[in-house]
Amino acid sequence: MLLGAGLVAALAAWELRGHARPLVSGSAKAHALAGSVSHHGPVPGQYVPPPDVVGDALANQVGLVALAVLPAAAGIACAAALTRRLFTGRRPALGMTPRLVFAALAALSAALVTAAVAGAALGSAVTALDSLESAVQVLRTTFVGAVLATAVLGPPWRTSVPEVSADHPAPDDRAGRPRTLTHAQA
Repeated sequence: MLLGAGLVAALAAWELRGHARPLVSGSAKAHALAGSVSHHGPVPGQYVPPPDVVGDALANQVGLVALAVLPAAAGIACAAALTRRLFTGRRPALGMTPRLVFAALAALSAALVTAAVAGAALGSAVTALDSLESAVQVLRTTFVGAVLATAVLGPPWRTSVPEVSADHPAPDDRAGRPRTLTHAQA
């Protein structure tokens, strides 16, 4: 799950970084008003390059990934737990339906993490429309990746209760009937 969360965080950072714009900084406006600009004076609404940490692609990418990885891991874990809870007990969760539900929930959480990171880390450097576009792209890619990962690696939950061996039978209940072990006891 951590590998998946790292990939989701890297994808979200990549998408958001692609939509980030330079910001009008307050220090540039003050600098322009102080008269240290050319003889033409300050240009209203002039865009200036972002600060170094935002302008440096590697530092920004690493920072966005670090900010997104924990919420992405929590979202994927919650998606797996909810899917397991929905499909446990009815019949074994081996079909494609639980995997598709897990992929949809994981993709939805990845899109929410992308939008939250855009608002928290980039502020007005990314417009709401660009943030939504990034979130939708992350949603689509995460859904496809989760479907492929669960098809190849299996679902991120245990699909069957381990068999009780003859050497260690299940204890009897008070009435003398054999008791079956629950998943948590096994």
